Amino acid sequence: MFNEKRTFKFEICLLSALREASEAEFLQLRVFIRFKQIMPQHKSAIKRVRQNEKRRARNRIQRSKMRTLTRKALDASEKSEAEKALKDAVSFLDKMAAKGIVHPNNAARKKARLTRHFNSL
Repeated sequence: MFNEKRTFKFEICLLSALREASEAEFLQLRVFIRFKQIMPQHKSAIKRVRQNEKRRARNRIQRSKMRTLTRKALDASEKSEAEKALKDAVSFLDKMAAKGIVHPNNAARKKARLTRHFNSL
């Protein structure tokens, strides 16, 4: 389908540009790299690549926020502080599972572990 070695060298050349780019520029460069790899032929396929990149960026932000909230809930030392952090993390995990960003069983497992940690305080 495409020359993997050439594409890999092309991506390495763009790494420095990706590091220094803003979020919007980063998204455009990622779409450009995807086009070089996939080379869609139809208009609908080109649009689908753009949509997938936007969704990927959005989901990445959400997963990062999920990890941050989980970490805050685990690092909380006082019971009242931990309770608030647990409530925020569980609520966010439920939203993520409802939107399909994480699997419902994955969210349930994370909530159970957070609750077990909270109960041990």
